[in-house]
Amino acid sequence: MTRRTEQRRLAAVATAALAVIVVTSFAPVDSQAAPVAAPAAPTAVVAPVVPAPAPKPATVRTPPRASTAVKAAAIAPYRAGTPAYAKWWARRIMATRFHWAASSQYQCLVRLWQRESNWLVSAYNSGSGATGIPQAVPGSKMRSAGADWRTSAVTQVRWGLGYIKRVYGSPCGAWSHSQAHGWY
Repeated sequence: MTRRTEQRRLAAVATAALAVIVVTSFAPVDSQAAPVAAPAAPTAVVAPVVPAPAPKPATVRTPPRASTAVKAAAIAPYRAGTPAYAKWWARRIMATRFHWAASSQYQCLVRLWQRESNWLVSAYNSGSGATGIPQAVPGSKMRSAGADWRTSAVTQVRWGLGYIKRVYGSPCGAWSHSQAHGWY
């Protein structure tokens, strides 16, 4: 018996007992009748609490992995493929994966990638072969972050932030280098 069912049963018993007390206390008094004994206080029968059996492990079939872009599109407040979408994911990944929560780091990243690619997934520099939001040379390097590196802002941002962390330590470090040398 579940705890909720037990509580309901006890409440019903208490209500019934209270009704008996109320009815007998307002009954007319007959002086010649035998005295009425007060009703006994209701006693609750408490069943021992038996823990529910542990559920059997179910065989769960995992669905095939959805691409990062599909998962991202389901959650992000911006339309996939827009610079706002890429910036939203960058801020989220910076805070959760790289622990760069300071807005100054985010602003450095915004300036850096605005200069490099205007935050466009499809950005391509024919002179250098730099590709995507972080302008990876060659673009196929981003494959290490996901097979959808050509079309996914999330994959490109993830790879770009990892590159910045390895080489410059932080987005502001990369922005400083870019200011001094014209590239990062």
